[in-house]
Amino acid sequence: MKTTRTRAGRKRGDRWSLILWLFTWCLLMTACVAGPDAGGSDPSNGATPTSGAPSASAAVQSNPSPTSAATPTTAISVAIAQGVPPSVNAKPWAAGSRSGAVYGGKRLGQSARLAAGNERLMMVNGEAALTQDMRDGTLHLRGLAGSMDRSISMAAGGRITNATRWVSAVPSGQTVLLSGATWDGNGRDTGIAAIDLASGSWRQIADPGPSAPASLGPDVFRVVALDPSGSTGATALCDGATCVVSAFDPSTGRASGSVMTSEGLVAVNGGSAIVMSQTRLRAIDLATGKTVWELADAEFQEGFRLDDQRWVQSYIDHADGWAYTVALIDLATGKRNVVWTAPVDQNRVLYHELSTADAIAFGSDALSLELDSASVSASILDLQSGRVFEDAVRLSTARQPPTGER
Repeated sequence: MKTTRTRAGRKRGDRWSLILWLFTWCLLMTACVAGPDAGGSDPSNGATPTSGAPSASAAVQSNPSPTSAATPTTAISVAIAQGVPPSVNAKPWAAGSRSGAVYGGKRLGQSARLAAGNERLMMVNGEAALTQDMRDGTLHLRGLAGSMDRSISMAAGGRITNATRWVSAVPSGQTVLLSGATWDGNGRDTGIAAIDLASGSWRQIADPGPSAPASLGPDVFRVVALDPSGSTGATALCDGATCVVSAFDPSTGRASGSVMTSEGLVAVNGGSAIVMSQTRLRAIDLATGKTVWELADAEFQEGFRLDDQRWVQSYIDHADGWAYTVALIDLATGKRNVVWTAPVDQNRVLYHELSTADAIAFGSDALSLELDSASVSASILDLQSGRVFEDAVRLSTARQPPTGER
């Protein structure tokens, strides 16, 4: 039986698999909360006189700060077809590449290179992207117009250093909660730190645990998730195969109770933690440890929060003809609404970076919109009409000459 590529499946057997997998899901989840749609957009921006064919967007902007003026810079030109929902055009976005370049814009029809290389994208809101330098661990807050770079040092008396590998970055207003692991032979819990985006200052709101639970292996890392209001949360201490999930009070940093799971924490809804593996998606009541709802009998792939109450999930349906399926899931009840199916005949990936509350983007050129190819295209599923716009968004590498040669 031919199956499509899965993000988690590419990492089976690796002791870091759950770490990498959880970071991917946390990134998807936090970007959704952090980057609400800007509302309407200028319908003429990125539209062509004929439907179905993308057109060039407004002039590509480049950030001169990562490179000298004598060096050609690279940005992404964006083309958007006529007829896609206006919220897609208006979406603040950011995406990275395997080489560590980061691109983004305050709307999809704009693009700037935010980081030249060696950085990984952690979260994006309507104004800026938070990245971490993979060489020295420094955090950078980079404006989506490509004109601002604020470095944030987390070094503080040995408790948290720039060597920390942050796994989750969860926004709550102007504050971002960070958690992960400090790598010094074995992974060590970081606790939870909070960054103020306005000032760049940070504080420790939950100290690292003195030791990992006996049920976990030596390489541990921490994940944190908040509900959309930012008032309730959950935190999970994980190793390569198991997570201990607790309720978490963002105002005090206090964690209470614990539930052991073989799935990774990806979201919070009310008093429930939403956890996920390759074969199961479920909600766990953090007060009782009982399963509230559960979806199984499928090969789960990309998933992320679409709005306060809905989760969008792609999976291979093992119960009904092995169809590639995209469904909306009510986070309170687990009720599933299938919005699109297709034969399992090609690789497909949901692109959260281009999706909005009324439109889901998907493609096959890149995994989580990794911008390494000369061109990446995405189709758009309009949730209002059910219409699919094939290859409606195209992101292409654009070489720009050095200053003075234009």
